[in-house]
Amino acid sequence: MVPLLLLASACKDDGGSAYGGFPGAGGDAKAPAAAGTDGSSGDGGGATAAPRQPTSAGVPDNGGGNSATDASVLNGVWEGHYVCHQGPRKMRLHLSGLNEQVTGTFDFGDGDPSSSGSYMVSGTLSGGQVTLHAGQWIKQPDGYVTIDLVVTTITPGAISGSVDGPDCTTFEATKTSGD
Repeated sequence: MVPLLLLASACKDDGGSAYGGFPGAGGDAKAPAAAGTDGSSGDGGGATAAPRQPTSAGVPDNGGGNSATDASVLNGVWEGHYVCHQGPRKMRLHLSGLNEQVTGTFDFGDGDPSSSGSYMVSGTLSGGQVTLHAGQWIKQPDGYVTIDLVVTTITPGAISGSVDGPDCTTFEATKTSGD
């Protein structure tokens, strides 16, 4: 069993489907979470720490088996991109974890104020996985709603996985600062 980490993302609402970020989603609708892998790997924008076989929630195993009890493994800034129907989009996660709690912000966009935004996220590490729930918008561009990211690979310097929603595929991010 591979534990999953669910993160929030954002997509443009074109008006019409029942999924966040897609036609008809409206408001703060969210796409249902789903597990999946695509085996993709990214350029990572530079060197990262040598990958280790991840344990539950990507917490390095210190010899005690499942050590996924401290969310601090996610502390820092994670930058990368996600792909939905509008094409590749830049993303940045600012995360702070203590014990089992994780809080932070999710920023997305390519610099155009009309299609860039951010919102609060929070979650709890439990059973080797974290669901970061979208909270209050900090900046919501017109027509955008939240959807979920499913992290299927966690290493000390990178996370990647699938974007859950119609016409969405993958995401990947590397740790750019933090513990």
